[in-house]
Amino acid sequence: MTNTPDANQIDIDPVVAHEHKASRVRQLQVRTMPSLRIGGYALVLGLLAAHNTFVLPPFDLSEFLAVSFVLMAYSLVSWAILHRFFPMFPDWRLGDVFLTLDIVLFTLVVYASGADQS
Repeated sequence: MTNTPDANQIDIDPVVAHEHKASRVRQLQVRTMPSLRIGGYALVLGLLAAHNTFVLPPFDLSEFLAVSFVLMAYSLVSWAILHRFFPMFPDWRLGDVFLTLDIVLFTLVVYASGADQS
């Protein structure tokens, strides 16, 4: 039996099953969720630009660039932190902390889309 997890494989040995589960959790927390975060924020920024151009003119480029910088910097910094510290503290689920912090950044996007003007 190999040590690489296979989706169609059933592990009978509890130690091997635990190793495979830990590998899948690491993949989710360190690779999948950060990539989805960056892609999601890119999509949100595109929608924010369209909204602020067509629904809430005039378009303020400096505000848009500031929001873009904050979202992308947060995404890259959170990815770096997960990549560096997840192997050291696998039981802490640092990715869940960043999922919670994502809500704060979504409120920033809502504010940038003119929430205070509605």
